[in-house]
Amino acid sequence: MLLAEVEIQNGLQVQLDEDVSKTYRPDPVKSPFAGKPAPPPPSNAITGGYNADHAVYHLNYDREVPAKYDTDLFMKSLVSTYAIEGKGADGKNGHFFMTKDITKAACNEVVESHLGFKGAKKDTFIGERFDKLWAHYDILKDGYIEVERAAPLIRSLIGEVESQIGL
Repeated sequence: MLLAEVEIQNGLQVQLDEDVSKTYRPDPVKSPFAGKPAPPPPSNAITGGYNADHAVYHLNYDREVPAKYDTDLFMKSLVSTYAIEGKGADGKNGHFFMTKDITKAACNEVVESHLGFKGAKKDTFIGERFDKLWAHYDILKDGYIEVERAAPLIRSLIGEVESQIGL
């Protein structure tokens, strides 16, 4: 709304309406800096946890595989190679979890090394079975499971083929 033109050093003076609801606010989609930041996701057991590849990021952290896995080479491998070390209900580290992607990577390695499937055959084998098994083991739909539950998931994935070929 232009109220008056007053010449001030070759400029134009404009008075804007005082109604705040009519002020200009940039579209947050087009200008994300203008919008409010999204709230952080709620924390869970793996929030702030340590990935198995922590050494890549030069973190001052040494992973200790619990002594209860000393006799089980498969569990020891899952904990040391794949699992995320997060906090348990007691708030302490030392609890190991596997996300869906990490579990699928472990399945790829086991199917390739144990069954000898490679390439498209491996991808098809895992693709037909993995999502159904994951839904069965991640019953709370958290997106992660305890490492103790990942081992039976992987064992059941290859168990069907082992029984058919007599392993």
